[in-house]
Amino acid sequence: MFEKVWAKLETAKLLKSTRWSETSLGPIEQWPKSLLSLVAMVLESATPTYLVWGKERTLIYNDHYIPLMGTKHPAGFGQPFAKVWPEVNEVVSPLMDSAERSEEVYFDDMKMELLRTGKTETAYFSFSLSPIRGDDGKVAGVICYCFETTGRVLQDRALKINEETLKLSLFGARMASWSVDLDGEIITISKEGKEIFGFELNGLSTHAITDLSHPEDQERARKVFLDAISSQGTYEVEYRIIRPGGEIRWVNSRGRAIFENDRPIRMAGILADITERKLQQLKFEKSVDVSPAILWITELDGSCTYLSKRWYEYTGQTEAQALGFGWLDATHPEDKERAGKAFIDANAAQGPFYVEYRLRTANGDYRWAIDAGNPRYDKEGNYLGYAGTVFDIHEQKLATVELEKAKERAEAAQLEAERANELKSAFLANMSHEIRTPLGAMMGFADLLRDPGVTATERASYVDILYRNGESLSVIINDILDLSKVEAGHMTLEYVDIHPEQISQDVVSLLRVKTKEKGLVLESTFDSDTPESIVADPTRVRQILLNIVGNAIKFTPFGSVKIHGFGCKTDSGANAICFEVTDTGIGITEEQREKIFETFVQADGTMTRRFGGTGLGLALSRRLAREMGGDVTLLETQEGVGTKFLIKIEDQPGRRISSDEAAKVEKHLPVEEFGEKALEGLKILVVDDAPDNQQLLWRYLTKQGAIVETAENGLVGSRMALIGTYDIVLMDIQMPVMDGYSATHKLREAGYKTPIIALTAHAMTEVRRKALNVGYTDHLPKPINPKQLIAAVRNYTRKD
Repeated sequence: MFEKVWAKLETAKLLKSTRWSETSLGPIEQWPKSLLSLVAMVLESATPTYLVWGKERTLIYNDHYIPLMGTKHPAGFGQPFAKVWPEVNEVVSPLMDSAERSEEVYFDDMKMELLRTGKTETAYFSFSLSPIRGDDGKVAGVICYCFETTGRVLQDRALKINEETLKLSLFGARMASWSVDLDGEIITISKEGKEIFGFELNGLSTHAITDLSHPEDQERARKVFLDAISSQGTYEVEYRIIRPGGEIRWVNSRGRAIFENDRPIRMAGILADITERKLQQLKFEKSVDVSPAILWITELDGSCTYLSKRWYEYTGQTEAQALGFGWLDATHPEDKERAGKAFIDANAAQGPFYVEYRLRTANGDYRWAIDAGNPRYDKEGNYLGYAGTVFDIHEQKLATVELEKAKERAEAAQLEAERANELKSAFLANMSHEIRTPLGAMMGFADLLRDPGVTATERASYVDILYRNGESLSVIINDILDLSKVEAGHMTLEYVDIHPEQISQDVVSLLRVKTKEKGLVLESTFDSDTPESIVADPTRVRQILLNIVGNAIKFTPFGSVKIHGFGCKTDSGANAICFEVTDTGIGITEEQREKIFETFVQADGTMTRRFGGTGLGLALSRRLAREMGGDVTLLETQEGVGTKFLIKIEDQPGRRISSDEAAKVEKHLPVEEFGEKALEGLKILVVDDAPDNQQLLWRYLTKQGAIVETAENGLVGSRMALIGTYDIVLMDIQMPVMDGYSATHKLREAGYKTPIIALTAHAMTEVRRKALNVGYTDHLPKPINPKQLIAAVRNYTRKD
């Protein structure tokens, strides 16, 4: 029965780990059911609570009691009370004796000298002790609800009074007997009446007694008297009298009507001076009224007969509304039935009562509260009802709820992180394969080229293999870099006018060779009303279309791949261009559809082995499309029949960059077929810190007849440029000593007019833009395409 609390509570774990067979309570499996129930209630209580059981008074407490234990925790758990608290045992033990005799024990702000931190300290506590019974109905121990009040003891000296004392003081002592002849309403009273009123009352009328009452009490007392006669019942009333000399005293008058032949002839009863008790009661109520807790008392039938002033202030109920069972009307409608049942069940079992519910405040709001009480017994052990308290725990409850939510969020985040790690692990394994495959081929065939016995035909084949694998490796690396930038929010897009139909034709041209190799039909069609141009990033639109069409070709063994373009709208109603890419390939299963757009995932792990690829294409394409206000979605698919994807790119004229900026976005120089010595007579300066790159560029350029000089960093290169005569400078960007940005900026500030082309492995748009802004004439990405290199040099060195 403790499983639900073991996972959360420190004391519940102690309960489970303690060797109870070595204590007087014996193995936990042999404990009485009553003890098990009480222990569960104590551990789950939201207030500091403990119980002691058996002759040794073995101590079991909850987590909220731990701060009160100080350094005695956890060693004190499950130990005899006298052993744990020897310094207060002489005080508390007799109180426990009283509680075990069914006497109600309740104290406010009791002073105690404790040894719980290694030194003696004075502390104050408010607590109640109540007997608890075993399965045989006999008292077997004591339960204590305990609150430390040290911090507020100076301003909150509540009366330390138990319920029996309160009950005795409420009824007082009977000091005078009286009777009233109802025919003439003449009073007869014993001699003690004179001592109470201060003069002789015999022979006076009831009206004279009324005149001696306090003006504020006269109407009420008279009404109670007359109601008792008309109802043929008893009456009891407390009111104030004014003695000769002006002294005010409280009296309690109780009596009943005596009838003869159904006619009331006389009232008889007793009268007591209750001034001392009343003042004590008022003092007690005043003390309770300034306490943050609400005190309540119920009778044998469960009806509430007392609520402290704080209840009425807190809920806005009146005494008439709250007493009896009316207090339940102040609970939240969703909690009312549960709270009522909890109290009725506890009252029937005559056991400790505890419930948490939302309580309506005077302004209509609801706040969480704890309602807890203990049975009251008289000296003979007869059950009388309950006494308890209500505490506002709203902030604590909200904090607990928020803590649970935070825990759920943390668990969800942990699961997501674990899943992400699994995906990344799978990705890294795939990347290892995808990178090592072309890299292994390149290294292997490069080694074969060293063999002097290789024929010219073999050498040409090996070189083609090296180049082809190098291109594959470049595509993989570019995809990884692009995806990283998108996910990090660092992707820079260049919005210019683009022509969707032309981009589609470019993609068809680029992929035509692959489709011919597989015997596939590749075609592009557009609706007549398709917009001629939109504003988007041309590089990224082309990249998305290449990815989707390339995938379609990869997974289509025979048949066709078709691109169809048309004007469309985004979900927000903005103008857009749509590309439908339809293939007759292998299709995608229902299960695989949920995963194809996830990063590092292919529809099926076996796809990597059958078709190759990183599993980045669709994920990257969707992220790029969404960055541009569009999307990539799977429209339809069927295994063995084919698949249709939709690419949607939003037209965003409001983000169009200036014409000067647009000129820097993409500059495609014409690539011509050159004969030998296309650069003959040109003197070129190559600035690059990598000797291999210097040698490669030297080879490309000198083969075309150029004269090439080299420098290893920007500082040396800028000096050589200023003192030498060069037709063009080819300069890397990232170099030691002085980078290309600084060197180019320095040259332009010095009035250097010769063209400078940036050569860099950083192929990002923002790198190209920065290069052009600091003074580079153009930008060529690495790895260098020799035809593009020769075309750029010829273009910027022409004299015409």
